[in-house]
Amino acid sequence: MVRSYLEWIAALPWSKATTDQLDVDRAARILDKHHYGLGRVKERILEYMAVRKLAADRNAQPGPLLRRAARRRQD
Repeated sequence: MVRSYLEWIAALPWSKATTDQLDVDRAARILDKHHYGLGRVKERILEYMAVRKLAADRNAQPGPLLRRAARRRQD
């Protein structure tokens, strides 16, 4: 199984790149249409896209990190 996985990873087109589609409104419609629930997850994805769009408008290079929000305990 590990060998199959490594062969699959090695076969990916690592040298090809695509342009980012950062239309937040379109992404929100697609997420709402194809994914029921998961409100927090969809919100984080849209926030990430919005930040990438702002950075692209300013010609900045943001890191590709999408961090999970820390959960706070309420005692």
